[in-house]
Amino acid sequence: MQRQHRQRGFRAQQRHPIVVLADNVDKANNMGGVLRTADAFLAEKVLSNRSEPDFGGAMGAEHWQPVEWNVDLQTAITRYREGGYVAVALEQRPGATSISQFCFPSRVALAIGSEMFGVSDEIMSLVDHIVYIPQAGLIKSLNVTTATAIALYEY
Repeated sequence: MQRQHRQRGFRAQQRHPIVVLADNVDKANNMGGVLRTADAFLAEKVLSNRSEPDFGGAMGAEHWQPVEWNVDLQTAITRYREGGYVAVALEQRPGATSISQFCFPSRVALAIGSEMFGVSDEIMSLVDHIVYIPQAGLIKSLNVTTATAIALYEY
């Protein structure tokens, strides 16, 4: 009974107006981690352009975190922008702003990319801002779940 009460209370919590747009994130452990991270930071929703994968690593977050599958992310960005959201891509590109210098707007559609190729050019052409996470190591690459966690924390 106590667990059911806690779950009802959680569902009633207000979520933050940040939507995570998972662009071709297809590895189960990464998508599960994104869902778990979005849940930890009370993101409004996760949208994926992939079919529903195995949720390896989600630890049950798929039950609490609002998520939609098989979404046309280009249409979604347009819809969210019309609703007052600012489209931001998390990507290492020339001209990108360091996440530590970026002031997140109150309503954000955050595009994150696949493990191998990042955010697609089709999605990049629609965003208002590009932010990157400064890194000191030689690799200059973070796992998508780790990068999403940093971005949601900064938001």
